Formats: sequence, structure tokens, C-alpha cells
Amino acid sequence: MTPVFFTLHLFEAKRGSKPEDPSSNPERLSSEIGRLKMELDSLKRSEIDE
Repeated sequence: MTPVFFTLHLFEAKRGSKPEDPSSNPERLSSEIGRLKMELDSLKRSEIDE
């Protein structure tokens, strides 16, 4: 393994995967918004019951 290849390999390993662009999947976003709204409503109801 050459020093240049080894160095490039080290930097590549630390980068990890690219974060997903949220605007690339509107269906997933819509689903996540619905789930979060339901969770918020549940938390509001549990706060009122206490």
C-alpha cells in the first residue's frame, strides 16, 4: 500500500456517508410530519391528564 493511497483511505473512512437531502423524498417527510404530530398530540393529552 503506497503512502498516498493509505492517506486517502484514512480520510475516506472518516467522512462517513453523506446526509440525505430532506427535499429529495417528500413522501418520507410527509410521513415523518404525521408521526410527529401524533406524538405531540399524545404528549399534550398526557400533560392535561396529570
